[in-house]
Amino acid sequence: MYRPGKPNAFCYLNHQTSDAESGIITDVFVTPGNVNDCTPHTSRLETQIDKFGFETEAVCADAGYDNSEVYDAMLKRGIRTYIPKKRKPNNTPSYTEGFEPEAFTYDPEADVYLCPQGKILAYSCYNKKGQKKRYLAAKKDCSNCPCRQQCIGSSKNSRMVERMLHEEARQEQAKNRNTPEYFSALRLRKIWCEGNFSHQKAEHNLRRTYKRGIERVTEQCLLSACAMNLIRLVKTANAVFFRCLGAIFQGLFRLGGICQQHRNATPYRDWI
Repeated sequence: MYRPGKPNAFCYLNHQTSDAESGIITDVFVTPGNVNDCTPHTSRLETQIDKFGFETEAVCADAGYDNSEVYDAMLKRGIRTYIPKKRKPNNTPSYTEGFEPEAFTYDPEADVYLCPQGKILAYSCYNKKGQKKRYLAAKKDCSNCPCRQQCIGSSKNSRMVERMLHEEARQEQAKNRNTPEYFSALRLRKIWCEGNFSHQKAEHNLRRTYKRGIERVTEQCLLSACAMNLIRLVKTANAVFFRCLGAIFQGLFRLGGICQQHRNATPYRDWI
């Protein structure tokens, strides 16, 4: 695993899915540490839906799942996504206000961008790693442009604009951000997902492994999840039991009150 802020080591990643209502872990999937978090997301969710018949309305994840393919796959299944937007790197852009990528107009029919000066940026190539399509302006257009300094600064290259794959799905799912349901889902994710991982690491042998191989590590992660689920099930069963017991006593007290009222309203000789 080689990630910013993480130790460089041989690691495994345990991808877990939790139910938002009860916190029950519904899926465990182990990958090598160099696999991106969002890579198995869609396939694992589809496996659960097809296998267990889950009627999934929405999914919530952290910014590591801010991925166009995730948005597109969930949109096709009619599932809302509550995923924060990734933070942009703190690099100083060469353009000034008014020439940011959002100021360029996209033409879906011609698959081109138009710059604020009306020049065309045609499709150039596809960045597979970033899952982005790149659009470039002609060098002659940028060389003779009166806004060259504001747009590309001192760069000798022409202006480039990138467009995410499945950008339409990304924009549609982005409408779910900053809604009451969005913030509620983020709170539940902290409670259940992060809470499960924290408790499993502290109490259920998930911090380290002495095993090698995906299958053996998967066994360890499954046992850890089973232990966690048993705790959740016992608590849920106790809550249901005491809730039912309370309803029974409440019904008995109500029945006793009705009988007492009826007795007070009936002549004594009728009871003899």
